[in-house]
Amino acid sequence: MAHGLGFETIRLCRADPFTDAERKAVRAAVRDLVGTNVLSESDAEITIRHLLDTASVSICQSVVQLQYLTVSLLRDATEAFVAAADERSAIRDRARQADRSADMVTRHFSRSLVSRAELDELDVSRSELFAYYETATRLRTVADQAVRIADAGAKATEPPAAETSVDVSAVADGVASAVEGAVTAVLCGDTAEARRARRKHDAAVDGIEAIRESLYDDSASLSTGAAVALTDTLSALQRAADCGQFVADIAARTAIRTANVSG
Repeated sequence: MAHGLGFETIRLCRADPFTDAERKAVRAAVRDLVGTNVLSESDAEITIRHLLDTASVSICQSVVQLQYLTVSLLRDATEAFVAAADERSAIRDRARQADRSADMVTRHFSRSLVSRAELDELDVSRSELFAYYETATRLRTVADQAVRIADAGAKATEPPAAETSVDVSAVADGVASAVEGAVTAVLCGDTAEARRARRKHDAAVDGIEAIRESLYDDSASLSTGAAVALTDTLSALQRAADCGQFVADIAARTAIRTANVSG
């Protein structure tokens, strides 16, 4: 939390010596913080330091990388689901990468709240950085939904019926495309792209509802495990789609603000 708030040096102190398990936990946590290392250790104090120079960071590029990662995660998790394959380990590892990228954006946004110099070094406006922060937060949620879908696929006792698999894959592709387009709209300030992303979102949600209706109609022919796995996957896709809609709205708000507010 201290790292996310933007502190460069963090000291963990206690009256009694740190245990080996606690030191191991600290090192594991630090590995998930971009540009951060354990600087020094003693019996009662561990010092952690953020070493990445802000001027060398591109928030825009970080969001682009996060966009690519989460969109591919969503598609790959869906492929694993329709194949009833256990890809949880790989999906979770990549989702942790998404968490690290989102954490980095959050860190710089937090620092910008108390330091104008942070904005100057990042070469972005406060409103731009806020839009990137909100976008990264929603992309983190999309990555979480990919993990949820991978879990459903691993727990399923059987793959979905062929027709259902085709429908789920098509819907997931639509959701991924909506999320991708919405993020592009934020990065480019393109209201037309934001509208296209909203239309893709609406089409994907319609597809999710259609599969849900067919699930209820065919419930007698599905095992309980298969029905639960499909329901969980559809809920995850719905949540991911809603993130895409939210990001498209961010793009529209940002574009309106840029066009109508000077200074």
